[in-house]
Amino acid sequence: MKRGSRESADKAEVQLALCDRIQLVLRALKMSQGEFARQLEVSTGYVSEVARGKKKPGSEFLGNLRRKLGVSIDWLIAGTGPMFYSEHGLIEPDWFESISMQIATARAAMVDQDLIARDLLCALADGQGIPGGSGSRFNKLLERIAPGEDRQLAIDLYNKHLTGANTPERRRDVLNEVIAYFRPRRGSDKIGALLGQNAEK
Repeated sequence: MKRGSRESADKAEVQLALCDRIQLVLRALKMSQGEFARQLEVSTGYVSEVARGKKKPGSEFLGNLRRKLGVSIDWLIAGTGPMFYSEHGLIEPDWFESISMQIATARAAMVDQDLIARDLLCALADGQGIPGGSGSRFNKLLERIAPGEDRQLAIDLYNKHLTGANTPERRRDVLNEVIAYFRPRRGSDKIGALLGQNAEK
């Protein structure tokens, strides 16, 4: 293969990957092409052509993707790192800690069969947050359990749920995945029942 042909093939491969990633961003944000275009202040036709690999996005489009929607340009162009970045740096410490504590609580409740952890997990699944004051039995439990045993799970969930406001729905989505992760090891009828009720709400 001639050098020019190889460079053209490489550019086509990058372009194909970029348009595929644009489609992944649309799915991750649960946006239509029209809403995506409005957010980025471009036409729907332009977004459609970029998503199909017919048009190469310019620097203004890429800059708006980063500024307005938090998309990592490194990920978009080269596929490296997470899809989204945080304005606070590479990681949102509070959100990561929240996920880690949910995992530690679920492990204590569902694997270790800790009754206080089970009560806390049920309260969290019911959307109550952590009940009680600073001296509550739940706070003592949180001091006792150690997040970190399931570090990779925390990282995976953090990256998956990086976008969006820190809403009760986002926290509940993470908790549902954490419970599903531990459920095959040891189930909990009460927790399962609570999650079924939450799904109906």
